[in-house]
Amino acid sequence: INKLLNLNNLYINRYEYDDSHFGTLRVVATRKKNKIKIAKANINFRTIKKNFKYFSTKCKTFNAIKLNDIKNYQGFGAGILTPVLSYFLPNLKKLKYIYDDNSKKFKTKFITMNPIIENPKFINKNKKIIVTSTSTNFAPRDIIKRLSKLGCRQIVLPPTFNIKYF
Repeated sequence: INKLLNLNNLYINRYEYDDSHFGTLRVVATRKKNKIKIAKANINFRTIKKNFKYFSTKCKTFNAIKLNDIKNYQGFGAGILTPVLSYFLPNLKKLKYIYDDNSKKFKTKFITMNPIIENPKFINKNKKIIVTSTSTNFAPRDIIKRLSKLGCRQIVLPPTFNIKYF
């Protein structure tokens, strides 16, 4: 990244690494000449492959067992990564609704998914609701807190948030 930025007279001003989302690197680039020294990363491709295989297996199991009765579920959170989550948990595409607080999204849907994005005031508190927003590390906690306040008692968290890596 630094080499590409340098070609365009840009430099890394700030960066952060979030290992809770399988290695997200966020970079702030600017034209300022304030370079920071970046330590070389030791990338172990065997570990990455092993972790991805573990993650994929957990997702397949979760999709087959936990989401087998998906018609009794609702989703909450129509974030930018929701279609990515549905790639690993394809039964999410069979949801009828995904509720979200952004009123601009109401009555729309993702191109690769069938559920309609709807106003959270229509949530059925007696049905299971799966957290479908994986955009940030804090999103699930905030969503669970919000759904609990609404009176939802059957909140399901996908394996992307509760897998422990080695």
